[in-house]
Amino acid sequence: MPLNRREFLELQSKCLALASSVAVAGCDNTGTFTSLVVENFGADVASPTLEQTVNLSWAYNYDNPEIQQSRNKRVRAQRLIIKRLHLIGIAEQAIVTGQEIAGNAIFQAETRSFQLTFNGPIVVQLQGSFFESTANDGSDFRPHTSAVLSLRLNQELFCRAVFSPGLGQQNALYPYLGYSQDPNPDFPFIFPAQVEFTQFVAFHDTGTRGQVDLATRAPQIFQAERPFRALSFSALESDNFRTIDGSSYPAQILQNPNLGLTNSMLFAGAIVFNGEVLRPTKGQDPSNGARRVVGVNESGVAVDQVIIPIFLAVPMLFGQSGNSFTVADIHAGSAIDRSRSPQQQRPLVLTALSTPGQTATGNLGTIQQLGLTPQGGGFLHRGAIKGARLVRDVTTLNQDIFTSIVDILSLEWLCQFMRDDQLDQLLNIGNE
Repeated sequence: MPLNRREFLELQSKCLALASSVAVAGCDNTGTFTSLVVENFGADVASPTLEQTVNLSWAYNYDNPEIQQSRNKRVRAQRLIIKRLHLIGIAEQAIVTGQEIAGNAIFQAETRSFQLTFNGPIVVQLQGSFFESTANDGSDFRPHTSAVLSLRLNQELFCRAVFSPGLGQQNALYPYLGYSQDPNPDFPFIFPAQVEFTQFVAFHDTGTRGQVDLATRAPQIFQAERPFRALSFSALESDNFRTIDGSSYPAQILQNPNLGLTNSMLFAGAIVFNGEVLRPTKGQDPSNGARRVVGVNESGVAVDQVIIPIFLAVPMLFGQSGNSFTVADIHAGSAIDRSRSPQQQRPLVLTALSTPGQTATGNLGTIQQLGLTPQGGGFLHRGAIKGARLVRDVTTLNQDIFTSIVDILSLEWLCQFMRDDQLDQLLNIGNE
């Protein structure tokens, strides 16, 4: 049976709960329990330069000897999972208890710091467990708590957006765009979400008949006649929203293809994650955006965190003679992740103008800046938009019917502007 969006967000937690009925939290004489919690998790620099050394540090509540003794529990296994964004999804590398790390050191259950050499934007997840893990590949690891942080490249170029659900909208999961959480169950999400995109570029057609040239490198992924980066063609979650992706420049307005294709685009991607915002401790950069898992079920097993790829795209009409740009549409949503099965995801894309029945040009917001800035022998693309609105009619598996609305309170960028046959210099497909 297909999963609805809320079930998807809780999928990993349910799997853990089914795997063991043993309570994993320490209990005192009164029968109350203390769950395993990440007290702090951070890096000494949140935006390092390439090849810079980054020091991660963390602590659990069970590092407190008083809690250990009163509950007769301690952390017996942990792992770090490094996640990197590609166009085909999220690639992962895990470091588990017992694994050899730099300098012949061993990553142990007592380890509370880790050093890495930064070679590009990543997200790092920390998981701790009361249960020992003996498999070399960590396949028997059973996480009981989690925290996540992001490391971004230190550079002058940027692409950032502030997302918020439409006023009065109760459901923020269609699509989920990185909203943090409040541990108070009455207020599950905190708005807005400020997203710093880690992959971003503006590009233009090189005369390949409306096809982004990435298709030549991975034709099995970037199919012709399908939109880059993706669009949802159905309101039905039971139909997986018919979200498809490909290599084609989108039509100026999907409902009126006679207007022709766009010939330029801003594309930006990021990995977002839920959770409660963690306060940094001494020596930790406060801007790494660390969050920890929210919620513990009746058996004391922590709810795992959601970590998904999202994207934003702004199709444009580029007048090469005068270097002018006209915004044709704005797309944003959860990206298709080929590292996971279709049953584990429901990618949903909202648009400003392409959704049926939505033709109000006011949805594009106020364009405050849009154009090219000379740099060296080329150009940078700069833009700023405020007050855009994205919409998509949604019918969930539970037959909840509503119009999902995402307000882009602000969107601003300064990025490289290049031909679409040069994109592989910046965007990692991930199919190697």
